[in-house]
Amino acid sequence: MTRWITRRPDALTEDERQRFKAVLARCPEREAAAAHVGSFATMMTGLQGDQLGGAPSGKATATTPWVTTLTTSAP
Repeated sequence: MTRWITRRPDALTEDERQRFKAVLARCPEREAAAAHVGSFATMMTGLQGDQLGGAPSGKATATTPWVTTLTTSAP
């Protein structure tokens, strides 16, 4: 599953996409984590590091409280 999360979505085969989608549908926390990784990858590949500041909000903190802990405890 880590490979599916960290690869570019367009690099997945149709079978991998369907299997990944099925795995994520069974666990909202996994789905949220995958979305965070995808957003971060988009930001970094688009050289938008200036958006890295601020804590996550909304659904991110509701479904993945560890994200808030991770982002607010960094030095």
